[in-house]
Amino acid sequence: CASEQSLESLIRIYLEQLDESYLVFDALNACIEWDEFLISLRKCAEETRCKIVLITRPHLFISSVIGKKPYHMELEERANMNEINEIIRPGISSLICSGKLGTRYSLDHLDLIVQNLADRADSIVLWAVLIVKHLQSKTLTPNGREEIINKDKPFKGLEKLYSKILEDLRRRVPGSQHKKVHKVFDWLVSAQQPWTARMLEVALAVKLDRPSIQEDSIADFEESLLELCGPLVEIRQDRIVRFIHLSVAEYLTNPEDFATISSLSVTLQDAHSSTASLC
Repeated sequence: CASEQSLESLIRIYLEQLDESYLVFDALNACIEWDEFLISLRKCAEETRCKIVLITRPHLFISSVIGKKPYHMELEERANMNEINEIIRPGISSLICSGKLGTRYSLDHLDLIVQNLADRADSIVLWAVLIVKHLQSKTLTPNGREEIINKDKPFKGLEKLYSKILEDLRRRVPGSQHKKVHKVFDWLVSAQQPWTARMLEVALAVKLDRPSIQEDSIADFEESLLELCGPLVEIRQDRIVRFIHLSVAEYLTNPEDFATISSLSVTLQDAHSSTASLC
C-alpha cells in the first residue's frame, strides 16, 4: 500500500544520509511474514552503505528471497552452553541449599543436575530461564521439583514447557482466581501500550456492577501477580508488566493449542472486549 511505500522511501532517504550504518534484527524466524519483511528491507537499503545483520534459526532460506547469497555465520549447536549453565546453576544451588529439592540432594549433585537441564535446553536460553523460574515456584513440592528435573519428554522444548507451566497454574491456582489470570493474559496480549503493575492492580479491582473499593484490591499485588501467572509474566524495574517473551503471547493465542490450555487461551476479539469493558 502507499503508506508502506512511503515508509520505505523515508527509511531509504535517511540511510542515504549516513556514511555507514547497521540494522540488526533478532529472531527473524519469529516473524510470520519474514520473506515480505526481507523484501521490504532490501528496498530500503538498496544503494546505501547500510549493512543488515539478521539473527535467526537456520531453517529460513534467506538467499532465495533476497536474490543473492548473504555472508553466513552459523553458531555451533552448543556455543551458548556456558551462558545456559550460568543461568541454571545459581537457581539450582539455591534450591539445594534451602532444602527445596528434598533431603536426597546436596551440592555434590549440583553439577549433574545443571548438566542434565542444560542438555535439555537445546541451546534455548529462554527455556533455561523458564525452567529455573518454574522450579522456584513456592507451590511445588520437593517431589514435584525432582520430577521436573528427571523427566525429559514432558518438558522438552518451549511449547511443552509452556503447556506444563499452564497445567500447573490451572492445578494450583484456586478456581476463584482463574478469571483474574485469564484477564491478565487478555490484557497483556491486546495491550496497545505497556501495563504497569499499578494499572493492573486497579484494573483487576474494577467491578462492573458497583464502584470499586480498597478492599477489592489484591494485597501485596506484585508478589501475588507473579504467583498467579507463574514464570510466564515478569515485572521490570520500571514496574512494567509483560510476558517473559513474545512467544508466550503467540502460544496463548494459537488455536492449535486450545485443547490443552482451553481455560487460559486467549482470542484477540475477547481480549480487546475485556480491555474495553474497563472503560
